[in-house]
Amino acid sequence: MRRDGSEFPVEVSLAAFNLDGKWNAVGIIRDITARKLLEEELRRNIEDLERMNRLMVGRELRMEELRDEVRRLRDRVRELEDAPRDGVRGPV
Repeated sequence: MRRDGSEFPVEVSLAAFNLDGKWNAVGIIRDITARKLLEEELRRNIEDLERMNRLMVGRELRMEELRDEVRRLRDRVRELEDAPRDGVRGPV
């Protein structure tokens, strides 16, 4: 907790050591607020990229479907152009 009473994220490291036959302990507390903010920003950026990737993949799939439909329509137009009209075959 900060002096103003606000809480903040910390990382705690503890170590024990024997000095002159007596056990002692040392603790280090680090403020990791900046790291947590960067981690959150990174998480949001990753989510944005994943969302964009899903949109792009969906767009590519739709484009492929449209290309297939255009191919089918072209083939059908060719079939109709090549079909005999009233028993008369078109140019050969």
